[in-house]
Amino acid sequence: MINVFDYYSHLEKSDTELSNNELLSYVENALSSGFYSLTYELSRQYVKGSPGEFELRHFSALSLAKLGAPDKALDIAKEILKESNSLNPILTEEVLSLLGRIYKDKASSARNISYKYQYLKQSINSYNEAYLINKGYYPGINLATLLMISGDKERSKKVAEEVLKQCISVQDDNFWRLATIAEAYCILDQKEDSKIYFKKAITSSGNSIDLKIAVSNQLFELNKVL
Repeated sequence: MINVFDYYSHLEKSDTELSNNELLSYVENALSSGFYSLTYELSRQYVKGSPGEFELRHFSALSLAKLGAPDKALDIAKEILKESNSLNPILTEEVLSLLGRIYKDKASSARNISYKYQYLKQSINSYNEAYLINKGYYPGINLATLLMISGDKERSKKVAEEVLKQCISVQDDNFWRLATIAEAYCILDQKEDSKIYFKKAITSSGNSIDLKIAVSNQLFELNKVL
């Protein structure tokens, strides 16, 4: 993996502009290392019209969402979907899932009840659109959880069953897969199985406090409505 600080070394030694694909390596490293401000600064330096542009713009929006700037992140994500008619399905799914995440965050923080339900509906719609592309488990489990929170229990359990069937067939220690299984079992009211996979997810998260908080918060919100 490329060290993000090598980027500055490159700037000192060369006047050559990095390609978008080269820049992506630094951006992905910065994001995975938790340097969200650096991720934003690097991703803004994309070359317009070149391969990798929309991936970098997506990372720009994602980093802003993590930095607590949802409105600006929302604008960028919407622009990506509006401006590009040729996004690959994976990136489209990721951008729509990001929209879902931003609207979910706005719903959580909204004090006005009408705004809260408006954002919740927008989040559900975004995750649903993302899920229909590839039936990916990330938008799927978020869709199932938000449907449960909104009161649509029948549809929530249907999606949770689809996601669980997909994830349970894979045997690995991937944190997000394990957390997804825990969440799906929770939605399906199989609490003991949920606890087992919740513990597995916590173990696989290593020293990451952010991951532990993420899955704990999601299950906490679910248990409030179950």
